[in-house]
Amino acid sequence: MRIRGGLSKVYSILLIGFLGLSSVGNVYGEEVKTIKDYNQVIELKDFEGKVILCLDSDIAFIDGKEVQGVSLLLEDNRVLLPLRIIAEGLKAKVDWDKKTGQIDVTTSKAKVTLKIGSKTMQIGNKNVSLEVAPFIKNKTTYLPLRAIGEALGVEVKYDQANKFVYVGGVVDGYLNSTLQVAFEKQNYNIIFSHKWCLIGEKNNKLFYRDLDNDKGWIELIAKQTKDKTVKYASFHVGDGIMGTDLIVRIVDNKQADLIVNDDIYDFQVQDGYVYYIKAHPMEALLSNTPEMMQYYDGNLMKVSIEEAIKANPKGRQVEGEILGEKGYFYGIGISLGSWEQDGKLYPMGFELNEGGTGYLVDWEVKPGGIYAIGVDVTSEHGDQTQGKYKVALTGNTHEKLQ
Repeated sequence: MRIRGGLSKVYSILLIGFLGLSSVGNVYGEEVKTIKDYNQVIELKDFEGKVILCLDSDIAFIDGKEVQGVSLLLEDNRVLLPLRIIAEGLKAKVDWDKKTGQIDVTTSKAKVTLKIGSKTMQIGNKNVSLEVAPFIKNKTTYLPLRAIGEALGVEVKYDQANKFVYVGGVVDGYLNSTLQVAFEKQNYNIIFSHKWCLIGEKNNKLFYRDLDNDKGWIELIAKQTKDKTVKYASFHVGDGIMGTDLIVRIVDNKQADLIVNDDIYDFQVQDGYVYYIKAHPMEALLSNTPEMMQYYDGNLMKVSIEEAIKANPKGRQVEGEILGEKGYFYGIGISLGSWEQDGKLYPMGFELNEGGTGYLVDWEVKPGGIYAIGVDVTSEHGDQTQGKYKVALTGNTHEKLQ
């Protein structure tokens, strides 16, 4: 999976503000949000011992818990951050002497002493020179973050692309993408969480967010059912190589459940089941040899919606039932050609629709069966098997109609 944004050490001087002179809200309150409020599949253990902030946001995450009212500044190409966030994230003890302006920061590893206006930082018995002296602005004291991070033995990195600051370790992949969603504060009501994506509702419209190949929130077009409160939608997440397709069930625009995670070309819903045409066998058919095609099972799938909803909270994926006769490819028009090594007819391409904008798709799910074009791609007389079929809704039989 692709990792969004490169990480680099902070080349500008990062500064942090003094604990005693700044007020940060929502730290110990009972209603504190966590990063899981934006993505339920996240494990808080991945954020333990980490403080993550964003230059463009007034929130931060300490051990995965959201803290509001964080005052970040950007002055003279320097990112300025409050010490309270760092102190809490590192479980440090901070003492402030208002008369002398001395700050003592102590953890189990070390003790650091600084003083307002002084460019000398004391680490144990060793003096270290600072590029910028600690100073007070807007009733908050600031001092060099990198120096504190190095002195206390914690990792400090800056993601310039996202303007994230990591103290105590970085996160990546879908964790980092979920942080981006949280820091944006665009007020989407998250109704579905997955390592690959999120689905959010805003102003009674549905949107999805690809966490692997992030291009922002994209409106989600769903298929309405007879029950107007229930919709189904399918969309692709990830890139063309590592990606996948999802089919989700959406109720009242407030809850969504994963039904299918597969390579999907098209789907329909009928009487408690999702039927879909698998996409990934298509290209394989064009590249495999006739011998390999003998292992092809089929591309017409059936999944119980009820079983899928029960299984997914437990992290399981329901195995779909393959419909139709083994070796048949249904629903999409295939042109046949000749393999040079033996002269037998096997698939060589796919038929386009009249507008030439996509493949010729011809299938419909009805109470009595699935009506679809089909062809036996494993037969040496494939041209004789092309036609319109009625495929049984269960099992592996069909009836050729024409």
